[in-house]
Amino acid sequence: MMAIYHGEPSTTTENENPRERAAKWRRVVRDTVEQPAFPRRSYFLTAAAWLVVAYDEHVREVTRGDPQFERICDRIEARGQAATSEDDRAQQLRRLGRAMCASIARGYNSTAPDFEVLSNASVSLQWVLEASGPAWLEAPEALWALLESQGMNHLAHTILAEIGPAAAPMFLEYFVDEFRATESEGYFGLPDVLGSLARGNSEVIALLLRAVETWQIHAAWSAARTLYPMGESARVYQETVPVLLRVTYSTEGQRRAAAALALGGVSRGLDVAVDRLLELTYDKHEDEEGYGGQIVAGVAITALGEIGRQPDRVVPRILELFDSFEEFDSDMGYEGSHARQVEALQGLGRAPELVIPVIIASLERRLNEGMDHWNDHDLLSLLRSYGSEAKSALPILQKLAAAEDDLIRQQAEALASEDDDYAADIDAGDADLQNKDSLIRKTIRTIRDAS
Repeated sequence: MMAIYHGEPSTTTENENPRERAAKWRRVVRDTVEQPAFPRRSYFLTAAAWLVVAYDEHVREVTRGDPQFERICDRIEARGQAATSEDDRAQQLRRLGRAMCASIARGYNSTAPDFEVLSNASVSLQWVLEASGPAWLEAPEALWALLESQGMNHLAHTILAEIGPAAAPMFLEYFVDEFRATESEGYFGLPDVLGSLARGNSEVIALLLRAVETWQIHAAWSAARTLYPMGESARVYQETVPVLLRVTYSTEGQRRAAAALALGGVSRGLDVAVDRLLELTYDKHEDEEGYGGQIVAGVAITALGEIGRQPDRVVPRILELFDSFEEFDSDMGYEGSHARQVEALQGLGRAPELVIPVIIASLERRLNEGMDHWNDHDLLSLLRSYGSEAKSALPILQKLAAAEDDLIRQQAEALASEDDDYAADIDAGDADLQNKDSLIRKTIRTIRDAS
């Protein structure tokens, strides 16, 4: 099912770009629903109603109580209130615990219902609806029904973000009102939707800039995350970039970071913010939310990569930060310890003569530290993107591959020493122990094949 959603013949296909396949699949869906003979209005109304009802059925079932357990609880509560000693009350609590275990056991032993909202058909339908685009505007009440459903409103959000300004006449005010509430309440969870609907809308952009500059910090972040996806469309309001640059001089570190984030989106392709963002990469302010790390400098790195200008000045600075920058966002570490810097470098174009020596030095340090917690997948991805230009990295990659093989063998032998059955299955020449499909070896093959 995931392969279908991404337009892939197989989720393990390596030779095609998954994003291109996904885009192709979405174009096919959109072309289909836009055919003159396609019953758009009735289709969307029926689909929305079916999904809302299916979700409500799911909620009713999963929240249904156990009448037997409730009757027992009532009796035990009455006995507990009538108890004349602590021992009697403790006895009733023990009975309540046994009754709870019995109720849970009955739930596990009963056959779970098949919920339509969780079926393959329902999930596939939602993917089709997400990809249908502006055709939805022929049935706006269907979108409103999804918005009002606690279980399906996420689908409406995805659809509206995909449609963009064409849906603004009917839906923009709803999301602007939701955003205005954050002036006092703080967090706004739909920046992508509002940012898409309000592209090119000067009044909304002015509101967002005011929030970045003067509202409480959580609301300022929400406004910055809304401006970011607007991109260059936010520049229809002439004060957008000047206001954001001014806010980067705020005495509040979080507000400086929020403004830098917004600049990364609205200043794409411009030089105007590069000088200030480079200055912000030296900002030592640490995250105030308790995660640690240099949040202003980190957001400035990302913004410079998004803007993609003056690589002759920006790339050397990012390389200086390869090991001195302290990451503040743990989510950036899933693919490696340099994910933010690598992402920025990819946005700044090609500079292998500068980047590859720094990557090699970083990998050598990692090798000396040991492979137990090795996590430099981001660096390997960057090397693969350079192809034959990265051949100078082959010696260190081969050392890493050998170290990885040794680590796998040691782990296998340690497990074998504790498990005789496992030991009997070990073959010193087993190709699996050599980890032939590791990312390190994949990188070596990619570079060699390109050379």
